[in-house]
Amino acid sequence: MALAAAALLAGVALIRPLAGGPTDRARRVILAVAGAGALAAVIGAIGDLAVARYLLLVPLLALAAAAARFGPALLGVPAGGLLVGWLSWDTRRASTGTAVLLLAHVAVVAIWTGAALASATAEPSSRTAVVRRVGPVAVGAAVVAAGTGVLAAHNDNVTLHGITVTTFGTVVVLKAGLLLAAATLGLGARALLRARRAGHGGGGGGGRLPAGLELGVLSFALVVGAVLTSLPAPGPPPATGVPLARVLDLGEAITGLIVAPQRPGVNLVHLMTDRSTYVDVNGHRYQAQPLPGTQGLWAQIRLPAGRSLLTLHQGRQVAVQVVDTGAGAAQEVLSGPDGAECVAAALGALLGGSRGPLAPCPAQSLVLADAAALRAVVAYLGTRGVNQLTLIADASPRGVAAEREVRAAARTAGITVGEPAALAGQKPQAVLAVAGWQVSGTTLGRFSTAQAPTYGTYLAPWLLDSPLVAAAGGAPLAVLPFDPAGPPAQSYVSALRQIGPQQGASATGFYAYLAASGRALPPAPLVLYAAAGAFQILGASGHGSGETGVTWLGRGPLVAVSKPLPDPR
Repeated sequence: MALAAAALLAGVALIRPLAGGPTDRARRVILAVAGAGALAAVIGAIGDLAVARYLLLVPLLALAAAAARFGPALLGVPAGGLLVGWLSWDTRRASTGTAVLLLAHVAVVAIWTGAALASATAEPSSRTAVVRRVGPVAVGAAVVAAGTGVLAAHNDNVTLHGITVTTFGTVVVLKAGLLLAAATLGLGARALLRARRAGHGGGGGGGRLPAGLELGVLSFALVVGAVLTSLPAPGPPPATGVPLARVLDLGEAITGLIVAPQRPGVNLVHLMTDRSTYVDVNGHRYQAQPLPGTQGLWAQIRLPAGRSLLTLHQGRQVAVQVVDTGAGAAQEVLSGPDGAECVAAALGALLGGSRGPLAPCPAQSLVLADAAALRAVVAYLGTRGVNQLTLIADASPRGVAAEREVRAAARTAGITVGEPAALAGQKPQAVLAVAGWQVSGTTLGRFSTAQAPTYGTYLAPWLLDSPLVAAAGGAPLAVLPFDPAGPPAQSYVSALRQIGPQQGASATGFYAYLAASGRALPPAPLVLYAAAGAFQILGASGHGSGETGVTWLGRGPLVAVSKPLPDPR
């Protein structure tokens, strides 16, 4: 009611210079609408919808009502403009083009409503003159409203998917139908007046009924438009069977959303936030939870074939996203412990320009460059006098291949390799993790401060990610076969931060990004890096490199602590 009242009074005030002073009937309408709108605004403020915004509406409604009823005609323009600005409050965070588009749409619909009120409440003796003055403005406003409405719907991704699946799309269709009906009634009223004037030579009372109906339909359209502002837009149209990534604007928070593989069966929803969120899929509710070794929140959901609607609830904030899984049998490729890392690879591929289905997950094979990095780590430990190495591995194809590489390099370096279970409370000399994200995160977290490895904790390249750095504690180290501060890596990180401003990068996502953009991993020396979660550390040169750490990990530095290492093979 507050929004509809603001739109109606804005229109009355803006049209005042053309329509002239309001009639007694119009004054009663203005007073009733202003009172109802002010009461609704106070209720909104008490309900904590947006306290400052709704309390501000009360004097704005009073100003517009006074300008329309008593003030000079020209005073109505700034009074109406202030209400249009209030109605377009949320455009302050939009781009300039979007803000101008929405301001124009709100203004012309308000002007059209004000013209309809002036026509419907005009005295019989002056109705023809009033319609002659405001009619062209009303017609022009209707045309502009149609054009800006179509563009705004396009900006809100109101495609066939959005119309058929979301409430937002349904309400957009209803609003469009009401505006079309109002335009038809308005043209009918003007045609009737012209016919009566031609037949009888006077204005008479012709056109009052159609004009009144036009005003009623427009008022209903204002209410529908007000409802529309409280509904989440449908989000970008999905590509059938292809992982989906987008940015969600939930209140004042920016949250990245990823859905993969967007195929029938088990899907993972990743939310780049730590705010409590649950996901509703066609009436089934899933609570998003953190997973060991990963960032943000995750929900494992089941999607049927075809279109579905994801509704995300984060406190009072709601966002929706249409998904389209296409046809085919249900799959469970992301149901295992390596699903989260596979989603990170899917995001990297999307950022690199891929529009294809989910590629094989990173845990299915060991990248040659990563194998060389693992060999270099073991050889480096041998030069430091390490003779016992605790290895964290798993049964994935990559984990098995990585363990084989590590054990072969350890035999050459004279190092004994054991599993965490063999420690029996003893303090390890050095720990090397080559398992997947979840297994590594869970296992690294078991080492207490008293069991901190003497020669440090080392991570495979695909594990140099913020949560795993935190799980390892201290300053874990990793040999990387690429430069995390080089142009290719910076390009990937910049694209990643467009989706998740606080998201840490990963080698998994970087490799997928390069592959999707048609580039190979650039040659780079094998260098040992140290990572920290929240403090500055010094590199081999004695100078901090906080900028690199903030760039790759999202928090804490990542610093080169060795000269280029040889590959023992």
